[in-house]
Amino acid sequence: MDSILSFFVGEKVLYGAFKQGESVYEDKLSIQDSYQSEALVPFLSRLWQKANNTPLTHIICPRGPASYTTIRISLSAAQGLKTAFPKAHIFAPSHFKVLAFASGLKQGTVLIDSQKGFYYGASFDNLKLDSPQVWEEDAIENMPETFVVSSRPDYFRSKFKGNFVAPNSNLALCQIDLFELEKSHLQPEEKTLSPLYIQNPVYRKKKQSMPEFLAHREKLKYKLELLIWGFYSGFSATI
Repeated sequence: MDSILSFFVGEKVLYGAFKQGESVYEDKLSIQDSYQSEALVPFLSRLWQKANNTPLTHIICPRGPASYTTIRISLSAAQGLKTAFPKAHIFAPSHFKVLAFASGLKQGTVLIDSQKGFYYGASFDNLKLDSPQVWEEDAIENMPETFVVSSRPDYFRSKFKGNFVAPNSNLALCQIDLFELEKSHLQPEEKTLSPLYIQNPVYRKKKQSMPEFLAHREKLKYKLELLIWGFYSGFSATI
């Protein structure tokens, strides 16, 4: 029997879902007052406990495009789970495909805010996605088509003309439904935890960056949380 754990890290919300046979557990957590990295592992642990700590056969999380931090945290958590459950299979669809499927629309364009003054976009027709592109603001302002966004549709409506919709459902649960729809013909890149970047991340040292020893401490803290989680669940993990 398949035991599927799916999660989706949003800008200010975490979505999680676990499916075993006909039983489905889902959860959602607002993270306005917490960092994604601090909230994700306890959130997934609580969800997994609801399913009686059942060993995983499938792990699902999107691989981008999104912010560098979101992708890093998501894929790191998935890799930690894969280490604890080495026989588990990976399904890592693009954010474009997840949002297109969750919208329920047959046609449209998924739009992801880079938060750098431009947007990542990919048009779709029955889940067949065109090649992703970088969209400038002036290319969006008067477009008549329907855009799908992961969050803040009211912000997009006020900024641009056009129709913007946001999926109202649990995106982690949508990922399970998407997997079950396409599991017989997954793309090779969807079976790995390789990030999807439209543009390679640029590393810049900020003037008031976190002291090196504090940054190192935060990294060790996150790894320790994964290690403790694996220990108490009865599985060992090498990080």
